[in-house]
Amino acid sequence: MRNGSWMLTGPRLGCLLLACLLVGCADKDPGLDAPASAASKGPISAASGASTAKAEAPGSTATAPVMPKGAAAASAVSAALPKADVPGDLPALTVALSAEHTVGFFAAERPQELLVQIDKTIAALPDDVKADMPPPVRDPAIRAQTLGFDPTTAAGWLSAGLDPAGGAGLVMDARVEMPIIVIKIADRDAMLATLNRLGAKASLGAEADGITPVTIQGKTGYMGTRAGYTLLLPPDNAEKHRAAFAQVLKVDAPLQGDSTLKRTFSDGVRQLWISAWINGAALGRFIKTKDPQAGGMADFYSERFEAFGFVMGQAGGTLRLLAGAKGVAALRQLFVPAGAVPDFASKLTKDRVVLRVDLNFADFFDGVLALIPEEMAQPRSMVLMGKNAVPMAIGANFEQLGEALTGQIAAAFRPNSEPPIPVVMLGVRDVKATDTLLNGMTTMLKTVHKAPITEGQIGGHPGYLVPEGPMKMGLVRVDSMIYAGLVPDIEAALAAKSDLPGAVAAQVNGSTMLGFFVDFNTILEVVKKTTPAKEFEAMSAVAKGSWQGMLVDGFLSTRWLVDGRGLKLGDGASMMAFTGIAAAVAIPAFMKYIRRSKSAEASMHVRKMYDSAVAYHGAERADASGNILPRGFPATAPRTPATTACQDGKPVKHSPTPGMWAHPTWQGLNFAIDDPFFYQYEFISDAKSFTARVVGDLDCDGVLSTFERVGTVDDEGNVTGGAGLYRKDPLE
Repeated sequence: MRNGSWMLTGPRLGCLLLACLLVGCADKDPGLDAPASAASKGPISAASGASTAKAEAPGSTATAPVMPKGAAAASAVSAALPKADVPGDLPALTVALSAEHTVGFFAAERPQELLVQIDKTIAALPDDVKADMPPPVRDPAIRAQTLGFDPTTAAGWLSAGLDPAGGAGLVMDARVEMPIIVIKIADRDAMLATLNRLGAKASLGAEADGITPVTIQGKTGYMGTRAGYTLLLPPDNAEKHRAAFAQVLKVDAPLQGDSTLKRTFSDGVRQLWISAWINGAALGRFIKTKDPQAGGMADFYSERFEAFGFVMGQAGGTLRLLAGAKGVAALRQLFVPAGAVPDFASKLTKDRVVLRVDLNFADFFDGVLALIPEEMAQPRSMVLMGKNAVPMAIGANFEQLGEALTGQIAAAFRPNSEPPIPVVMLGVRDVKATDTLLNGMTTMLKTVHKAPITEGQIGGHPGYLVPEGPMKMGLVRVDSMIYAGLVPDIEAALAAKSDLPGAVAAQVNGSTMLGFFVDFNTILEVVKKTTPAKEFEAMSAVAKGSWQGMLVDGFLSTRWLVDGRGLKLGDGASMMAFTGIAAAVAIPAFMKYIRRSKSAEASMHVRKMYDSAVAYHGAERADASGNILPRGFPATAPRTPATTACQDGKPVKHSPTPGMWAHPTWQGLNFAIDDPFFYQYEFISDAKSFTARVVGDLDCDGVLSTFERVGTVDDEGNVTGGAGLYRKDPLE
C-alpha cells in the first residue's frame, strides 16, 4: 500500500506482475505503402479478443515458443508471421471497454509465457548477480511457494482465481478522473483467498446497484462487472467517482469493434503479451474538458494522429503512431524522398555500425509547418527562419538539395576507431545538379566562411579535401553516391566488398525514416572494452544464449517506417533484438550497480571506525590503579576476517561469529558487524595517528578495492583527518 492506494494483487504479486512486463518480441514489416484499409481485410480474432490458442490443461506446464537460431532466424521468423493484410490480435480486455469513452489503456495477458522467458534469462545470469536478487525472483520454486501457485502455468493462475488469457490492465475512461483496474476473474473466492494468503486483508461488502465495496489493507474502493470482466475503482476519492463509475459499468459499443483500434493493431502480431493504446480523438476531447483554451490544438493533433499503439506478443511486436490523411501527408513531406534508394549495402562491411535516414529535402520544412497549428505563431516563425537560414549557411536551398539528391543518407563507422567519425553516403538523383550543388557549396564555404578546402584526388576520383588538422577530411562524388568523411575511410568504402547478409543488405537499401544496423559480435567487442573480463564472459554468454537467434542474420536491425497508416517501429525480429541490445547494455550496468550498492557497506563502516577512533582519543581512560593514561589511539588490529569473501572464485558473504570482533582494538572502538558482510576491516595505528581501512574483492578476480580514512593529532591535541574518503578500485 502506497499513497493511500492499493494494488489489486497485493504487494508481492503486484511486483511479480510488473516483472512480467520486461521482455518482448518483434514483427514483420507490412511494407512502405501498406494501405490504411488493410486493417479491414481478413478475419478478426475471436469476439472476446483473446488468443485463439488453447489454454493448457490443468497441471500442464506452459512453454514459450522456441525461437530459431543462427542465420536462418530472419527467414524462419518471417515465414511464421502473418501477412500484411491479416489483422493482428486485439487486446483481450478491449471487449470490456467503451469505444466512445476509452482514452487509453495498458494491458498484459499470458503472464505465464513471459515468466518462462524471464526465468530462462535469470537462470543464465552470473551467480553473484542472482545472489542479490530477491529469492522469489531468482528461484521459481521459492516464488511458487511464496505465491501459493505456479505463475509459469495457466493452470497456476486459474487456481489463484485469475484468467491469464483474459489479461489485466489499467484503463483511462474519460468519465472517471483516475485509472480503472480491469481484470478477468475466473473464480472470485479463489482470488480473495490468494490475496489474503499474501497478506492483502481483502474483503467484499454488500452489493448495491451492481457496485460492490472492496477493501484491501484497510482501504475501500468499488468493484463491478462489464462484459465478463471485473472493473475496480481504486480507493482514492472513490466515493466522489462512484456515480461516474456506475456509468462506466453500463455496456455500450465495445472498444474491440472500433475501427481506429483495429487499424492501430493491424500489423499482424499474434498471441499478445503486452499492449498499450491511446485514442487521439478521445484524448483531445478529454483535454478540452479540462482546458477549453487548448481545444483548438487538441483538435489539430487528434485529426492528424488518430492513435498511438504498442504491442508485443509471441510472434512479434510493433510501436505504431496511427495517422489520419493529414498526418500521413505531413510525415511523407518530412521523411519520404522522391528519389530511389541507392545501393548503400554494396559499400558496407560487417565491422561497421550503420545509421540510415530518409529526408524529403524539397518538402521538409513544409512538413514541419504542417504539424504546427496556426496559433503557435512563434514556433512557426522559427521554422521559417530556419528555412531561410540554411541557404545562407551552406549556399543551397532545400529545393536545390531535393533536385540534386535522392534524400537517402547512410552513415557508417567502426565503433573501435578513434575517434569514431562516420563515412556519410548520400544518394545522387541528378549528376549534373549534384556537381553544380557541390561546386556552389564549396565555393561559398571557401569565400564566405574561409574554410581551407582544396581540390584533390580521393581513391582516384576528383573531390574536395580539408587537409589542415590532424585528420584529413574529404568529399567526393562517385557515380550515384556522395562520400564524406575521413579520406582513408572513404577510400576503404570505395574499395569495399560487402559482406552484409542478404536480409540485412535489403533492409539497409530499403526505405526508412530512421534505421540502425549493427552486427551482434561488434556490440560484444565494444562492450568488452569497458567491461571486466569475468563480467564480460558472463554477460556475453547470457546475450548469445538469449538473443542471438532473434536477430536478423546476426544483426540488430531496426527501422522506423512511414507507411499508409502513419509511423511504425518494428521490422523483422527487430523489436526482440532491440530489447536484447538494451539488456546487453543493462547487464554490465546492473552488475556495477550491485557492486556499488555493496560498496556502501565499506563507506559506512570506514566512517564508523573513524568516528570511534576520534571518540576513543577524546575519552579519559585510567589503568587498574586509577592512573590517568595519556590520550591516544588504540593499537593496530589485524585484517578481520583474515580472508576475502570469496569461495571457489565466487563472491559470498562473511558470516559473523562470536569471537570475530574480540580483539581489544575492536572492543575499544566498540566496532562490530552483526549481519553478513562482504569486506575485510583493518585498523592501523601508532597511537598518534591511525588509518581506518576496508578492503574487498567483490568480483573475486584477485584485485582488491580499498577504502580508507586517516587521522592524526595536531599540536593542540585535536584529531584531524582527511577531507574525505579515499577510494581505490571501488568496484573491484
